[in-house]
Amino acid sequence: MATIRDQRLKLRGRLFLLGQRKPLDEHQVVALNALDDLDTVVEMMKRILRTQG
Repeated sequence: MATIRDQRLKLRGRLFLLGQRKPLDEHQVVALNALDDLDTVVEMMKRILRTQG
């Protein structure tokens, strides 16, 4: 079973490849931005946990 991180990377890869063939539509850009935001939140949470642990 794929982890959430694996699923995010797979989706990001699909959006990247799609963007190479033609410009992404508005919904795809929003999805890509949401993935970036999610990655940022995950990294911040990791930092917080490391400093508290």
